[in-house]
Amino acid sequence: MNELYTSIWFIIKYMKYEFPIHLIDSKDKLARTTFIPEFSKLNSKLFVTPFVFSFEGENVMLSLDKNGWWNPQGGHQEGNETINETVIREANEEAGVIISDIKFVGAIEFDTLEFRSLKSRNYPKLSYLPTGYSKIISIISNWIPMETKDCKLVNYNEALDLLQLRDDNNLMYEIFKFIFEEYKRNYGKN
Repeated sequence: MNELYTSIWFIIKYMKYEFPIHLIDSKDKLARTTFIPEFSKLNSKLFVTPFVFSFEGENVMLSLDKNGWWNPQGGHQEGNETINETVIREANEEAGVIISDIKFVGAIEFDTLEFRSLKSRNYPKLSYLPTGYSKIISIISNWIPMETKDCKLVNYNEALDLLQLRDDNNLMYEIFKFIFEEYKRNYGKN
């Protein structure tokens, strides 16, 4: 009975959200991605590539990657880094921001449907990209882009406009709307 209650609660809490499915069809792999808006239910052994939307009040820092997509800050874990340590380091490298108060609220589910190269076989069939938000405690004024082309501190509507330019079936756009609501619920207007 407890599992049924949990499932009903999950459906009611998140039924206003419709997260699209994005198919990645490349020479290396065919994969399906979508967002799971419940972090605590996920298998942490499958966590890879965490990222966070970094907020200063109601403005968010986005980074422009080498492919021309605007993103939150995040990336691959190095050595024995925790997911928190990874996003702290990546936020500094990708946008010149120092962050704190990290909260993960969901994850992008990455399900590989077909491995098409030897390289892609090095990755697990199923993995989760932990997704959340953080607070910016300072912005480095003399930051020089290393891993990204640019970064911008933008308001909510500007972020939506930039995220809609991505070729991911509006997945990151919908994730951002969810994350922003979770952030505001926890921090209000800062």
